[in-house]
Amino acid sequence: MSEIEFKFHIPATQYSKLHHAIQEQQPKLVHLAAYYYDTPSQALSKVQISLRQRLENTVWTQTLKAPSSHHAKRIEIEETLDEKPNGIDLKRYVKNKQAQALLKPVLASKQPLILQFRTEVKRLNVQMNHGDSHIEIALDQGWLIAAHQKFKISEIEFELKKGQISDLIACLQPWVKQYHLYLDVQSKAARGYALLNTQPQAATYAQNFSLSPTHSSELALKQMIASCLQHILPNASAIARGNYQASHVHQLRVGIRRLRSVLKSFADWTTHDLSLWQQQLKSLFQHLGSTRDYDALVSDVLPALQNAGAPFDSLPQAKRKSHDLSQHFREPSTSLLWLDLLNFSQQDSSTHQAQDLTHLAGKQIGKLQRKITGQSDNFMQLSTEQKHQLRKQVKQLRYSLEFTHSLFKSKQVKHYLKTLKPLQEVLGEFNDLCVAEEYFKILVNKQREYWFALGWISAQQQQVLSRAHVALQQFSRHAEL
Repeated sequence: MSEIEFKFHIPATQYSKLHHAIQEQQPKLVHLAAYYYDTPSQALSKVQISLRQRLENTVWTQTLKAPSSHHAKRIEIEETLDEKPNGIDLKRYVKNKQAQALLKPVLASKQPLILQFRTEVKRLNVQMNHGDSHIEIALDQGWLIAAHQKFKISEIEFELKKGQISDLIACLQPWVKQYHLYLDVQSKAARGYALLNTQPQAATYAQNFSLSPTHSSELALKQMIASCLQHILPNASAIARGNYQASHVHQLRVGIRRLRSVLKSFADWTTHDLSLWQQQLKSLFQHLGSTRDYDALVSDVLPALQNAGAPFDSLPQAKRKSHDLSQHFREPSTSLLWLDLLNFSQQDSSTHQAQDLTHLAGKQIGKLQRKITGQSDNFMQLSTEQKHQLRKQVKQLRYSLEFTHSLFKSKQVKHYLKTLKPLQEVLGEFNDLCVAEEYFKILVNKQREYWFALGWISAQQQQVLSRAHVALQQFSRHAEL
């Protein structure tokens, strides 16, 4: 079976008001103590599986959880235990093929299962109906304990016990708005491992994706959006928590760019208006920009300057606004955007009529390709802004093809991407140089040695533009799908 739920963090300033609102619903108080097990090498954690035993008031249960293709849904195999357990009992899963498959990393390693961390939680539980659905609201307050460390738990969960996910989202939206709740897809188990290992959860990368040529165009669009959210939400959650690294920012930028490409390239595959989501995603992307630009400057441009003989070996630290960045991803509007996208991606399509999806995808790819190749002859005369727009179109083309690649012959796709890659890379180089140029234009007013950087950047830009022109001409001649 599976569970469908959304979990939200509660701002400290809102907790008392939210607690009062829950108390008015005459909740049931539940005491929870959960114990999480894994091998010494944390084999289960590496595949995002958790195995726990939990005491709920006086009843013990053993639960195996694993991810599914939807962030709000997790595979859950739960069994009630007759008495207080003495360690994990894997014999309970001998006849369960799904559990056997999930536990393969443990069974293959033959390592013992040991206690990793535990949680102690007081839960206020409310049952309610919304539309035709039954929903459980759980307000959790307690501690996550790993070794000698403790982390406070203050969150609220909305779980769909029966009915439609659209009812679940409609039910929780007013709570998000009123109490400024922010969505977090990190489970208690994942948080426990992060605390135990004293490091943030690693950034999430895009996964391989395939479409079926027999699907309707709207269903295909929804599957693409769902895939993007699998990439986006863990990284957005890490930033909202304020516990993130440069890799989270970079991957979130990539994820949002991929999603914007999908919404732009395949907008006519649905009658739903996607324009508002585009605007909201653009705004979030812009907030991520300065942080990523400085990281690229330090990792890519500075070493090249040093090799060229620059009279400096470091750059002034850019003013980081990590709190401000986190705050953008804690805003109710951001959580509501994620919920709207999740809701749309999980809704039944308005049409299941068979369509030639390969033809439709090829038409969209071809249209975007012609926009790009049409600028080949006059590339050097384009303004800097027009060159940046071309770079964005190239990325849009690449992501659009990555999502629809399974509809075409593998050999053709591989050749096409091989032809496109040099153009994308060289336009990316030009963009990095332009960002660096703006950065050093500010610095030269304070320290004259940075004039060296501006002279070097100007020379590099001309070389890079010449290479970009050649790459664009080669793509125009050889790209064929």
